[in-house]
Amino acid sequence: MTRALGGALACALVAFAACKRGGDDRAPAPAAGEPARPPISGSPQVPAELQIAVELDGRELTPIDAARLRALKADFEDPGRRAWRLGTLLGVALPDGATVEVERTDGVKVTLPARSADGHEAAIELDRRGEVLFAVLRADDPFPAFHGRGGNRGRPGDPLTRIRDLKRLRVTSPSRR
Repeated sequence: MTRALGGALACALVAFAACKRGGDDRAPAPAAGEPARPPISGSPQVPAELQIAVELDGRELTPIDAARLRALKADFEDPGRRAWRLGTLLGVALPDGATVEVERTDGVKVTLPARSADGHEAAIELDRRGEVLFAVLRADDPFPAFHGRGGNRGRPGDPLTRIRDLKRLRVTSPSRR
């Protein structure tokens, strides 16, 4: 019986040590090749080094930078988040049927409609981590709640498109395609 009790005690100690190490609240490590993400902040600031090149129908426009985002009032605000419609940032009304090609710093390009019939529109978002993202938002609910809604497995997550690590935006009117 002493031998069985010693084995059970050893198993319990190993399990206790494993639980102790695995129970921290740190965010998971980024995948290989991905930069570490900044922590969530109550009042994030636009990164000073922000520089997003912008092209409208083949013409280079003034890049979107930190000074520009700080100077413009956000179209949408929530505690810790702000977003600017792409038309607000460019100073032009985007025509129906316009598309936006979003290029990331790693060269990946995605083309999306600038505005859709169901109320989605292109925007630049400053999230709670202080990251500047290209986002496709709904004007009636730009920052939808998705945490704490139903079971873990049945929850769809955030349904909106968000792209980080922005390098360039190319906006094309339907007449220019």
